[in-house]
Amino acid sequence: MLRRIAVVLLLASLTSLGGSTVARAIMIAPHAVFLNHRTRSAVFYIHNPSETAVEASVDLIFGYPTANAAGEMRVALIENPGPQARSAAQWIKALPRRVEIEPGGRQAIRLLAQPPPGLEDGEYWSRIVVQSQEVAPATPVGASGGVQTALTVATRTITALYYRKGTVATGVRMNSLEAGVDHRGGLFCRMGLSRMGTAAYLGRMDLELTDEAGELVQSWDRYLAVYYEHQRVVSLDWKADGRMVPGKYYLTARLVTDRSDLPADMVLRYEPVVRTAEFVVPATGAR
Repeated sequence: MLRRIAVVLLLASLTSLGGSTVARAIMIAPHAVFLNHRTRSAVFYIHNPSETAVEASVDLIFGYPTANAAGEMRVALIENPGPQARSAAQWIKALPRRVEIEPGGRQAIRLLAQPPPGLEDGEYWSRIVVQSQEVAPATPVGASGGVQTALTVATRTITALYYRKGTVATGVRMNSLEAGVDHRGGLFCRMGLSRMGTAAYLGRMDLELTDEAGELVQSWDRYLAVYYEHQRVVSLDWKADGRMVPGKYYLTARLVTDRSDLPADMVLRYEPVVRTAEFVVPATGAR
């Protein structure tokens, strides 16, 4: 008898992160799929760069990136969203839904939308969840009749889908900004964000640290996605020398809708949002 043990690993990709999504043996492109009410269809690709055939299944589940209580970003997947959720998962089909992909092969998956009558203008969301595993070769049973066990590792790769009807607009409000040195001596910023408009805010945060004299100390940038409202905490890598001179500092956060990882015609523009937080590095906090 052959017994398989499946080990499922969850690898979540935020719409807002760049590059093709990689989940062990497979790659998905593009990493964000856009549909509209005129064409109601789109295609994405599953690529198998490994030397082993894989089986893959495609599901659509309502979900979006948000922050947990600690301010860390994660993808929330909701199997049964309420009627007020802007979910497209229940009326978009993936064809084919199950495929086997040979080593080095690529499979096109077509997404077809069948929205309900009277759908209001706006943007609707789903996550495309691809579960894949290697095709296990047949294992003969030994003459002794003992149990043979094969380990099958399954992966879930999650990417974003947006469905737009009519005129859509986006915006973001930075409700609060705080910066400082954490208990490990590292730099952090905490910002309260809320979306405006009828579509998710897909943008970038540019962060600049200046000293009391106004001199630039260091800068960072991060992709940003705001679907509803959340408090996000960003840990910032400090310089290689690992030292912050005690004194007063200013962290300026600038939110913009410049995204090189998304199709230019799919990016919804909004004016830059800028806010500055002041903090002090005490002598006891210097590293």
